[in-house]
Amino acid sequence: MKALVVDDSSTIRRIIREVLETRFGFTVQEAEDVGEALDQEGPFDLVVTDLLMPGLSGLSLVRRLRGNPATAQVPILVVSVEVTADVAQRALATGASAFLGKPFHLKDLGDKVAALLPPPPPTSVTLG
Repeated sequence: MKALVVDDSSTIRRIIREVLETRFGFTVQEAEDVGEALDQEGPFDLVVTDLLMPGLSGLSLVRRLRGNPATAQVPILVVSVEVTADVAQRALATGASAFLGKPFHLKDLGDKVAALLPPPPPTSVTLG
């Protein structure tokens, strides 16, 4: 699986990358702003984007991804230091799949990501 992490903070990108790689086995590409994110080579199975960045906001990225048939169904997790019900609702109404406030606990990040991924295929058990 392949993920795109978009945040102007290299520290936040590193933290998210580590969770996605170690807990979920993602290959992660990073971008520090929306322009750089749009230049990344997909397809992606997950996008995690900050809401507030220099230039275009994370909501602009969400709109662009949702407007493109190739990325319209990709799960998008928006993270933000702006943690109000109004901000979260705006992100979801724009097309984000989930919202997580900063600072966040690694467990909460992992739980949000797990909820966005398809369930693993059933394993077969041979009796006998």
